[in-house]
Amino acid sequence: MNDHSPIEVISFDLDDTLWPLRATLEHAELDYFRWLTEQCSALADHHSLQSMREYRQHFLQQQPGLRHQISQLRIESTQQLLTDLGCHDAQAISQQGFDRFIINRNKITPYPESSAVLSELARHYRLIAITNGNADVTQSGLATFFEFCLSAEQLNASKPMAEPFLTAQQLGGFGPHQVIHVGDHLHHDIAGAQQQGWQGIWLDHNLGLERDDSITPDAIIHHIGQLPQAVSTLANKLRHD
Repeated sequence: MNDHSPIEVISFDLDDTLWPLRATLEHAELDYFRWLTEQCSALADHHSLQSMREYRQHFLQQQPGLRHQISQLRIESTQQLLTDLGCHDAQAISQQGFDRFIINRNKITPYPESSAVLSELARHYRLIAITNGNADVTQSGLATFFEFCLSAEQLNASKPMAEPFLTAQQLGGFGPHQVIHVGDHLHHDIAGAQQQGWQGIWLDHNLGLERDDSITPDAIIHHIGQLPQAVSTLANKLRHD
């Protein structure tokens, strides 16, 4: 805990905040699709990876209760797709395919500065994580820095909804004025946090190209290595306000 700052807790998004996701996810999805076509040849005859994604989104429209359950959505939509195609053992294939997918999805490599940044911040602040994804932080090599990690699947609620932020407050025993949330998504992370009275630091990878004039982050950084200085500057500002 930092006795010299009004800020006691730093909250982190995970995907595209502490590690890049795109290439890992693309590889995981391609491997997943190829494996499924080996189990059910009709899939390759009727679908591409893109059309399977579109099927999943259509399935979600029919099953809105899965909105925050992205793992279960993948399993159930794939099972239904394989069933529609007349594939035998659709349930088992869907589960086995997901098990393969999630292993590859979690083969992430943190940004080069992430470990050092977390280590530095952990000397002064409590660290937590809140994610909308299905990343397993224990496989990242960074888990030891965090008191806890909350996921949308665990809570059945996704940022920018209030529940993830309020649950973190309750679990961590801190108030909204004591925490900064760091994330790459303006709406999910920054607007969501600010709506609950938290401070929000935006990790803007695209140098303002995704700016939204309706959302004003409390600070902006362009790579994770800039975070300790941004936290220090913001904490000093808050102490003197």
